Amino acid sequence: MTHVAPPYDRVPDLMYDLFEWLKESDEHPLIKSSIFHYEFEFIHPFSDGNGRIGRLWQSVILYNYKKVFSSIATESIVRDYQESYYKALEDSGESGESTPFIEFMLEVILELIQKVGNQVGNQVGNQVGNDLTDNQMQIVQNMKNNPKISAKKLADIVGISVRKIEENISKLKEMKIIDRVGGTRGSWEVNLELVKN
Repeated sequence: MTHVAPPYDRVPDLMYDLFEWLKESDEHPLIKSSIFHYEFEFIHPFSDGNGRIGRLWQSVILYNYKKVFSSIATESIVRDYQESYYKALEDSGESGESTPFIEFMLEVILELIQKVGNQVGNQVGNQVGNDLTDNQMQIVQNMKNNPKISAKKLADIVGISVRKIEENISKLKEMKIIDRVGGTRGSWEVNLELVKN
């Protein structure tokens, strides 16, 4: 089934209404982001790139709700569940309401959160003394085993973004647990005496 977008002369008003709704709606952000995503795809305001922009908007809405969503990009949902994603869009189009798409997005977001678990780079509670988060322990362990390891490689191993790795490295440096010796091409030095197991 091919999606037929609204007539082009209605697009400005439809987009205005959609953004007004986004501003005023008191729906839960998980639902709101999915509705916005679906409605954006339905309006189809651009000749190309609507899918990417719709997913970007959903990611932005989710990130503003909880920073943890910086590690769960909506783009990865399409990459990992492409067939189901397009089927949910189609089902919503056929039924004339966004419910099938919302249900699909909520299920997939829940699954991704469960998969990522506590590897999202969020610190739970306050850090007390030199107690480290699981992510920080993994970073320190990997630096100890491979002093020349890169932030990119650490991100792959730990399962969080490079930006989150860099934030954790910065905290570990402040705590004097790690130090960079020799600049960019140097290596990591780990002060194991400061690490509480």
